[in-house]
Amino acid sequence: MLVYDCEIQKCIPDKRQPNDPNLQYCNGWTDYVGMGISTICAWDYDDKRFRVFTHDNLSDFAELVKRHEHIIGFNSIRFDDPLCCANGVPILTTYDLFKEISNAAGNGKGCGQADMLQANAGIPKAGHGAMAPIWFQQGRLGKLIDYCLEDVRGLAILVRNVIQGKPLVHPTTGVELSIMRPSWMDKYVQR
Repeated sequence: MLVYDCEIQKCIPDKRQPNDPNLQYCNGWTDYVGMGISTICAWDYDDKRFRVFTHDNLSDFAELVKRHEHIIGFNSIRFDDPLCCANGVPILTTYDLFKEISNAAGNGKGCGQADMLQANAGIPKAGHGAMAPIWFQQGRLGKLIDYCLEDVRGLAILVRNVIQGKPLVHPTTGVELSIMRPSWMDKYVQR
């Protein structure tokens, strides 16, 4: 089982404000090639360790993915998977916690990972994803990687709750969500 998250190189234009002339932008939310991958961070449940991937070892991430039957992300079916595939890293998420939360909420709407983490573990999120490409372009790679690792750690905490059969509370409604644990997660219950 592998939990992962990606960050991008180029900013995504915001229709509500002009582009900053000091920054590089892609052509929008579906320009996965134009976004580029700045870093991918992962938690490998089998090896019990974090991994970090940048331009010089993306092929190592592709090899890591091949070794895992189950890939976990947060909104990764809609974003991280297409980003990776467009940039030469084939991946297919088997368990998207955002999708599971949306289904359990019953309204087709999920919520942000930061809100879920705050509501269910009392951990505030450090930073905002829109800053990741700015940090990359400013050469603040340590800050960028630290942010991505925190996203993966937060996701791993939420997944651990699912593995242990603990209900997740929706941060907006306060309702306990019934998120079913797939049988393939059973072997991770005692870890």
